[in-house]
Amino acid sequence: MSLNTQYERLPYFTAVWRYNGSTYNDNTWEARTSAGTAFEMMADTLDYVYFGGQSKFRALVSALSTSGNYGDLTWEYSSSATAWTRFFPSVDYLFEASGYHKFENLVDWTSREFSNTSPHTATVPDTDERYWIRVSSQTSVTTTATVNSIECVPWLVYTTPTRIQRMLQLRDDFSSTTLPTRDAVEEKIVEVQRMIDDVANQSWQWNDTIQELDDFSMTGSKLRNEDIRTIYVMEIWNGGSFDSMTEGRANDFFIDSETGMIFFTRYFMLPTRFVYIMPYWRWGFGEFKFPLRTTYTWGKNWWTDKRAQRVQNLASKMVALDTISNHDYTPMLKAGLDRVSLDRKIDMWEREVENELDGLRRIVIY
Repeated sequence: MSLNTQYERLPYFTAVWRYNGSTYNDNTWEARTSAGTAFEMMADTLDYVYFGGQSKFRALVSALSTSGNYGDLTWEYSSSATAWTRFFPSVDYLFEASGYHKFENLVDWTSREFSNTSPHTATVPDTDERYWIRVSSQTSVTTTATVNSIECVPWLVYTTPTRIQRMLQLRDDFSSTTLPTRDAVEEKIVEVQRMIDDVANQSWQWNDTIQELDDFSMTGSKLRNEDIRTIYVMEIWNGGSFDSMTEGRANDFFIDSETGMIFFTRYFMLPTRFVYIMPYWRWGFGEFKFPLRTTYTWGKNWWTDKRAQRVQNLASKMVALDTISNHDYTPMLKAGLDRVSLDRKIDMWEREVENELDGLRRIVIY
C-alpha cells in the first residue's frame, strides 16, 4: 500500500494511537478537536503513543487539560518496515504544560504500515502507510498527562511533490525510484519555503523562537516576528533572575498577534533600581538591558490567509524550474501533450516568479 498523497501537509495527524500494553486506543479524532474529551498520554511505563501522517512532519503542538509528570521520555521514528531509531527532539518538554516538540534531522525516516503483529501483537485501527514517531516514558510515570488537542506541523506547507508532478504533466508521481526522487523534491520544497520567507519578510508556516531577549518599554515592546500564534513563556528580569509573566488584560501583559506588539497592563518596579523618572519608579533604561525573555510560535495561518494561493503558485513554479533545470525527468513525460514548448514555459515561469516574489515583500520596521 502506498502513501495517500491527498493527506499531505495537513495541520493534524491522521493517526494518534496509544498502545496500553495490550490494545490500541484510537485518539485520532479527539486529537483534532479542542472542545472534545481529553485523552491520556502514557499512563504507565508500558505505554507507547504513536503519531502518524502521510507526509513528514517537524513538530507536534499539544494543548493539555492535565499536566503530566514523567521521567525521561524516549522518542523514536520508523527507520524501516520494522525498525525504530531513537532520537532527541531539538525542542522537548515532559508534557508538564502545553507546548511543543520539534523534530529535525531524522535520517532515513521511512513510511511503514502497522499490522496485528508489528510493532505490537494487537489489533490495529487501520493498516494505512504513514510516517511514524512514537514516545514512551520507560523510567517513571508519576502523573498522566491528558490532552485536549494535538496539532501536526508538516514539513511541506507551500506545495507538494504531487502538485509539482501535475504542473509538469508527468506521467507518474515522484517516488523513491524516479529521478528526481520524492525525497529530493521534498528537500527542494523545504528550501524554497525558507527562501520565500526570507525574501518576503513574513511566513505562512509554523515557526518557533526560543528565549528571545527584548527591551522593556512602557508604551509596548515589539517582538522580532509578527503573526504570533502562541506565547508559551514570557519572563521579566528582576535584577537577579527571570520572573514568569501571565498573559491577559487583567494580568501582566497582552499581545497584538498580527504586529507582535506586547502591551503591559501594569508597570514593573525593581527594588534594586535607584533612578527616579517622572512621578514613579521605572526600569529598563540602561542597567537592565534586554530584560524580557520570550518563547513563542509565529507565522500566518496557511488555511485562512488570503495570499496563501499566491504563495502556493510561486513555490510550485520555483520547484518546477529547479526540476527542469537540474534533473533528467524526461522518462516521466507524457508524449504529445505539450501545447507550450519547454523553453517558453521556463521563460514564462521565471518572469512570473520574479514578479510574484517582489509582490510578497513586506517592509518591517523595528
